[in-house]
Amino acid sequence: MRQQTGFDTISLPAFGTDAIPALLQRGLAELDASAAARVQAHLSSLGTGGENWVADGMKRLAPAAAAAGHEAPPLST
Repeated sequence: MRQQTGFDTISLPAFGTDAIPALLQRGLAELDASAAARVQAHLSSLGTGGENWVADGMKRLAPAAAAAGHEAPPLST
């Protein structure tokens, strides 16, 4: 241990803390709608068939996790 060099310095990306109070005051329904809109925008950016591609992958998640000895997160329907 004495002969080893120290840990590499890591730096975290800067982020604005000014938005935190406003975010904490938003209601769950507003946050849910905002998250859903962002996911839908991302799915739309994948192009034609993108949403089906992701849905197919989600169906494969639980069997793949089980085969690897892991528990997959629950999927909402």
